[in-house]
Amino acid sequence: MESEIQREVRNRNYLPRYQLRLAEEHRAAELSLLERLEGKYRSQRKDPEERPASTQPPDGGQAAEPVQGLLF
Repeated sequence: MESEIQREVRNRNYLPRYQLRLAEEHRAAELSLLERLEGKYRSQRKDPEERPASTQPPDGGQAAEPVQGLLF
């Protein structure tokens, strides 16, 4: 009886279909997570007030030395 069931499963390609469905579900979950994370982190980066740490100060001069550097 079990061998007949296994044969029918092979004939109907149940295993490859099941594996394909799992792969599609996994991909959809990953794309959903990617979309959520992109929305979260890309919106933070588009802030017009934010500037990279390597840019010059707004007045165009040199950055002031921290007070801690003058203590010693």
